[in-house]
Amino acid sequence: MKTPKISPGRGAAAVLALLACATHAQPVTAPWGNVTGIQIDGERMAFETALRAVNPDWSGVVQSSKYNWEGHPSFMLEGRTYTCAHFLEGTQLNYTTRVTDSGRGSAEVDLSVELKADLPMAGTYYSVDLPAADYAGATFELIGADHQPLPVLADNSGKQRELVRTRARGFRAIGPGRTLEVLADADTEIVVRQDFVDQPDYLNDPHPRMTFVASDPQQRVADTQVYFAVLPGSSKAGASAHSHYSIKAGGTIDREPVAFVLRPGEPGRRFAGVGGNFRMQYPELDAQVVDYCLANLDVTWGRIAFPWAEWQPKEASDLEAKAASGGLSPYFYAQIEMARTLASRHIPIILSVWVPPEWAVDRSIRIPKGVKLDSRKLGEIADSIANYVSFLKRTYGVEPALFSFNETDYGVEVQQSPEEHAAANRAIGAAFAARGLATKMLLGDTGAGTLAAHRMVGATEADRSIYPYLGAISFHNYHGLTPADLKVWADSARATNLPLLADEGGADSAAHRYPLVWTMPWFDQLEIDQYVRIGAACQPLSVLPWQLNADYSLLAGGGIYGDNGTLRPTQRFWSLKQLGALSGAFWIPVTADRPNISCAALGDIARGAYAIHITNNGATRQAVVTGLPLSAKKWRIYVTDAQRGMELVSVRGAVDGRLSFPLEAQTFTSLVSE
Repeated sequence: MKTPKISPGRGAAAVLALLACATHAQPVTAPWGNVTGIQIDGERMAFETALRAVNPDWSGVVQSSKYNWEGHPSFMLEGRTYTCAHFLEGTQLNYTTRVTDSGRGSAEVDLSVELKADLPMAGTYYSVDLPAADYAGATFELIGADHQPLPVLADNSGKQRELVRTRARGFRAIGPGRTLEVLADADTEIVVRQDFVDQPDYLNDPHPRMTFVASDPQQRVADTQVYFAVLPGSSKAGASAHSHYSIKAGGTIDREPVAFVLRPGEPGRRFAGVGGNFRMQYPELDAQVVDYCLANLDVTWGRIAFPWAEWQPKEASDLEAKAASGGLSPYFYAQIEMARTLASRHIPIILSVWVPPEWAVDRSIRIPKGVKLDSRKLGEIADSIANYVSFLKRTYGVEPALFSFNETDYGVEVQQSPEEHAAANRAIGAAFAARGLATKMLLGDTGAGTLAAHRMVGATEADRSIYPYLGAISFHNYHGLTPADLKVWADSARATNLPLLADEGGADSAAHRYPLVWTMPWFDQLEIDQYVRIGAACQPLSVLPWQLNADYSLLAGGGIYGDNGTLRPTQRFWSLKQLGALSGAFWIPVTADRPNISCAALGDIARGAYAIHITNNGATRQAVVTGLPLSAKKWRIYVTDAQRGMELVSVRGAVDGRLSFPLEAQTFTSLVSE
């Protein structure tokens, strides 16, 4: 991850002042202005709105979305209204979206757009995506239309053509368990399509620019899209529009009891506990957060940065004596002091490179993002890195457990092919071994957890001669994390017999651009749900959120992102603490028989200690766990949600390995044996 300087940003002080009293509004509003559903009694009625400028030939769109890195978005809460202001990527199409919670199952949306420069397009539309899982085969009514050309949402997946173009006020879709009605404030042109896109939402990686494609390898039926016209394709610079939409969602709420089955007799890989990243960049803010986290979390792994470009700025330079005498920058020593702090606590360290020195870069190779290392100097590169690790060990008594280049699949900043990754693992690993260092190479350390990112480890995995130099395998989880994604990483960990680390945890790598999102309950629930799913599928040695300092902080206040209130833990902090309630145990299988629930479990037979972690992404219901060890007779139940931080809500007794309890809506719940 590469992040800019932390600063209050536009309106951030006012935004952060609202964090402590932010309400759990029913519309789930993303920081870029999209509504991704409406929660009713904790269950999300899923759909997604977006502002879309459509390509002139309807081959794709640019839309309001995550990962529009241009400009500076504004996102804030006033009362029951979220407001987002930004522009579509690569355009001068400005928009402001106001989403107001207007009652149970309802939202009002005000949309203003202004075109500052000509834009080739078929038109600008307010689109509503109806997920196929809920609306395939649904009855469909165009409200206010002269006729009903599409009475049922039949399967037209991948045909890449419009199904309806007419004038109407809005639509109503009624599926087996969901209903959705969207009305504009006046009759407008409406277009209905059913398109796959090249960046589907299930990747948690929606790009602003998307292309319509004929198929999706993980989705048989495409979602249906309803487009409300906002600006015509003939619009010129200076054109503007204002529109209003009323949204009503409803459906069946799943309150069926859920049954969990634990299999404690099948212990898997070890979970050392939670960890964190410590790339120290902001001396005026970082120390307070680090001190708080180390004092209040059981941190078992840490990741820091190696300022390689300062260690050896020129190929012929040798700055070890200068480094040893304190002659380099405060940033250089801040990382070393962080390493010493972790080492003094016997916390193993991952040492990672973000920015390489210029002499190590091959500028003859031009790539869209990042830089390529000079393959002709791989020996010199390995020596330079190994010399620094030796310096740390000799001078400060710190020996990192693992080394990596950060996010080489994306090029943040070093970009590698799988073959280049394998060559670097061999050369640098051999340099460590030649110096008698225990430091090993971290395989992967990719910016995504996707199937595509997993290809990075293939060449190394296929070459067993590199295995002696490897210490672990890892990925970052901002993107991806479908069951298929997680399976390939777990398979590689088993094939190489390496521990697996989720060494940059987080739900949104752009979140520093709209800091309010860190205290929105739906976002916090999404993040801990990812960690629980990683635990169940991959059995990681540790999960390391980005970060345990001021950048993407788990704390609020203390001047962080303009919040000058008292330094205090957020929901994200309590979720991480709760996840680490049982360190040093082994992952054990646990299953749930209802959807919208994730679960993972840990057991330490030697200590007779067990923990079951559950994210309930739906409504309140009763729960029962069977298969509990007969020796574990009493269980403490902890809950973290929008109002509670790892709160002990009850202590319950198990009878014959069975325990019943209420599982509350939109909570992270943990059962920990006494």
